[in-house]
Amino acid sequence: MTRLTGSAGRRPAVAVAVTVALVVGAIVSSAGVVAADDASVRVTGADGGTSLEGTDGERFNLTVTANATNVSAYQAVLAYDPEVVEVVSVSGTDEFDDPVANVDEEGGRVAFNQYRSSTVGDPALATLTVEVVGSGGNWTPIAFVESETELSDDVARERGIGRFDGLTVTVVSEADATEAVVPGFGVTTALAAGATTYGYLYWRRR
Repeated sequence: MTRLTGSAGRRPAVAVAVTVALVVGAIVSSAGVVAADDASVRVTGADGGTSLEGTDGERFNLTVTANATNVSAYQAVLAYDPEVVEVVSVSGTDEFDDPVANVDEEGGRVAFNQYRSSTVGDPALATLTVEVVGSGGNWTPIAFVESETELSDDVARERGIGRFDGLTVTVVSEADATEAVVPGFGVTTALAAGATTYGYLYWRRR
């Protein structure tokens, strides 16, 4: 009886251990599904493009968006060359209020985050206003710091981000941006000259 009692006493422990293992396994499996999510984040120019050109002092509005469902919070960090662009401001969108933002001007990083009480799909997260600085020909990517950029759902589970899309800003010199049209035999000039010559010859024949 003592042995049976001892054996019976161990069986519940084994059952509990198995149950705990199953529960933990389910949690890990669920977390794995979230981590394998197809969500993506993107920063684009005002026209939706992934590249911009501007002269020293010119400003652009950049939109940071997420392609994901059930988003209720985010944190994002973007890195760039501070010799090429400066972050002037970070503001909210229709989906998210003005974020809490921190700009590291010397290091070329801007961090911003915000949350909302309900979830939203494919939201615009924030709008960044940047100013072009530096010399013509310089360029910089504006790219997400992946390890510090996250999306969360309404129960604070991190959404796995599978893709991070940035953009490129190139500085154009004033001379290139305001290049004058030099009179010469361009297409318009050539057509005008041809029409004049034809008219003159036609008149001569008559």
